[in-house]
Amino acid sequence: MNRSTKISLSIIALLFTCVIIEILLISHPRININKPEKQLLASKRKEQFFQSDRITTVKTENLKNASISVSVWNQPKVQVNIESNLPDQEQPYAYLDNSVVIITQDLEEKHFTLFPDKTHIEIKFPNYLNTGKKSTAAIVLTTESGSIKVEGIEINKLNAVASSGNIDFISCNALSAGAKTSSGLINCESCTFNDLSGSTASGRFKFSGKCESAELLTTSGGILFSTDIPLINTSSFHTSSGSIKLNLPENSCNTFSCRTSSGSVYNEFAMKSSEKNKTDGNEISVAVHAITSSGDITIKKN
Repeated sequence: MNRSTKISLSIIALLFTCVIIEILLISHPRININKPEKQLLASKRKEQFFQSDRITTVKTENLKNASISVSVWNQPKVQVNIESNLPDQEQPYAYLDNSVVIITQDLEEKHFTLFPDKTHIEIKFPNYLNTGKKSTAAIVLTTESGSIKVEGIEINKLNAVASSGNIDFISCNALSAGAKTSSGLINCESCTFNDLSGSTASGRFKFSGKCESAELLTTSGGILFSTDIPLINTSSFHTSSGSIKLNLPENSCNTFSCRTSSGSVYNEFAMKSSEKNKTDGNEISVAVHAITSSGDITIKKN
């Protein structure tokens, strides 16, 4: 290869590289070759407050790669703290829509970055809305990829959905509670729920506390459920692959339906299946269904 040919090929290669860089800069505006690496990795923190007697609900929507934590504080307002390394125009923000505090995000359609997105949203819930079963407040949380943790909440409705991430409810009290994740663990610790529903496609579901009715489903992962009060409504526990372990008060159920395609069944209530529960002096009939395609079923008395 002579010199002129080498020069020509070098020029062609240089032009091709320039074209590729230009395409990337146009199609992925988040890349800024003039911005130092430290700025790309730095997180920005912002705080927003909402104080209104009309507030009844706090919800998140359209969040991506964001973890969420919720706790209670003594101030008479909702506080939202957002910490993110995203550009300003793509960071989550909060606003008040009538009686609902909404936390959302406007992501550009073409999304590319050399570094992973890191966003954490901290929500502080006012104590005056945290009034247990008398409360009419609701918290509805969704995130596409990230963990959700709620602690010390006492409200009417609590619901959390994560496409990929763990969900933790710690010392929460709600009339209705729901938790759903496609990939992750669900943990409800020291909670009190009238009705609990939840599912995980890949991960374990664990509950401890007080619950009157439950409907739990996992595709791949075990179910561990322990309640200190009787189940007063029909409840079901179903997993395609995993073991089911239930700890129930002695007077919590009167009929059981247990089925496993591959595994064993141990039920300490088997000899008392004809007895009825008593709640406030009234006899009720309650059924518990435990089904797994592959795994053991263990039902014990507390």
